[in-house]
Amino acid sequence: MEKFYRRPYRYSKDEIFARNAEIEPKDNFSGSLHSYQNKSTITTTNTMTKTATLENLLSRIEEFRVKRNWEQFHSPKNLAMALSVECAELLEIFQWMTPSQSFAPDPNTRSHIEEEIADVMIYLSLLASIFGIDPIESALEKMNANERKYPAPTESQEPRK
Repeated sequence: MEKFYRRPYRYSKDEIFARNAEIEPKDNFSGSLHSYQNKSTITTTNTMTKTATLENLLSRIEEFRVKRNWEQFHSPKNLAMALSVECAELLEIFQWMTPSQSFAPDPNTRSHIEEEIADVMIYLSLLASIFGIDPIESALEKMNANERKYPAPTESQEPRK
């Protein structure tokens, strides 16, 4: 039975493994998630230097799922549903917090937030990859549209939504 869905892979399995061989572990990482650094870094519009590019992340995700033969479960519908579930798990952490508590979670809660954000990022990256969408570029384009739609108030105006 032929699959109704074929993921247009950017890289073959061999290319994924070869690309990851070029990625070196970062020595000074102190977070709970593994961070990998490519030979180059990217700079965002807010001048923060990122040590892992979206391309490296996708390469790691694709290698992980290819090794487990999970591509068959990653239709756009399933990925969107999984993304929704992960967003709900992130939301659940904050459900009964006050606004001030949400700004200062304890270390265990902060770690849990980090894990759920990572899950959201993984599913969002896979979904975007299927459609050939660069989520960073899309977000930047959306910010441009938002700036046009919601111009910054002048000093005499009150902020509005």
